[in-house]
Amino acid sequence: MAGTRSAFKDLAQYAAVRTAVTLLHSFDVRTSLATAAGIGSLFCRLHSRHYRRAIEHVTDAFPDWPAGRCERVAMRSIENMFRIFMVDAMVTPRLITKSTWPQYIRIGNLKDAMDHFIRNKPA
Repeated sequence: MAGTRSAFKDLAQYAAVRTAVTLLHSFDVRTSLATAAGIGSLFCRLHSRHYRRAIEHVTDAFPDWPAGRCERVAMRSIENMFRIFMVDAMVTPRLITKSTWPQYIRIGNLKDAMDHFIRNKPA
């Protein structure tokens, strides 16, 4: 059964998240992306179990790769996960709106995709 909630703990967590979001919104997107990648790198160093698991997954997926490459790909994957969570998820709703979406989204040729949907067959 879930434990009792602490109003103070809830408020402290809320304040921490709001502060992080405010800081990310204070800088341009490139700076925020670099900061998020740095935090992801720090996460790897502080939570080595997750980093080791990521290395194992990359090694399993690409057994012919040298260990150094697997380590670099695992690190970059975790950094990218932090970029997506910390920046894309928090900044994108502010940037892409009903009036600004054409500045950020390019719709290419949809003919092949539409043909696939119309055929109603598996890919």
